[in-house]
Amino acid sequence: WLLPLVVKIPSDHLQYAQEGKDRVTLVKVLIAASNGVAEVTPVAENTLRAVSGRNDSGGFVTYSVQIMFDNRGSKLSIGVMDQRTGLTGVKTIDNRARIDAN
Repeated sequence: WLLPLVVKIPSDHLQYAQEGKDRVTLVKVLIAASNGVAEVTPVAENTLRAVSGRNDSGGFVTYSVQIMFDNRGSKLSIGVMDQRTGLTGVKTIDNRARIDAN
């Protein structure tokens, strides 16, 4: 099944730079899942270009994606990097014990 995933990145933790009339930040999002040592998905990598006042409503830059899961569950790792400063954040979620196999 497809599981919707929403990553909210606090915009005050990102560095914006002037590009023409806009203030812009560049954020790289990396996602990988594993079922164990032998089963690791390729890393999905996306770059977000967020314009201040347009793509950071409510104080967050939001990234949405759908991840394919099965009844075995997996560990899901999400990495976020501000491309201007190199600051990173990583979160790993282990949902293997939370999946009901029935």
